[in-house]
Amino acid sequence: MRRQNQIGAALAITSSIIWSGNFIVSRYAINLAGPVSLAFMRWTVATLFMLPFAYKNVKKVLGPHDVSERINNHKRGSIKIL
Repeated sequence: MRRQNQIGAALAITSSIIWSGNFIVSRYAINLAGPVSLAFMRWTVATLFMLPFAYKNVKKVLGPHDVSERINNHKRGSIKIL
């Protein structure tokens, strides 16, 4: 139980650091980009960070063939449009 408490405290401290760091960066970056651009960048970074974890879960739920087929179909569709 003690190990779980340490992990929980470390995660709480990490989230506080990330949150406050985001506030500081946003305060200085607001002069360089608008609020919508900053929100887009924030969501993009979060998506890229979470993508490996989400991909494993999606692959587990849908099965390996469904995910790879959907990605390949999407690539083919993108090439057709270009």
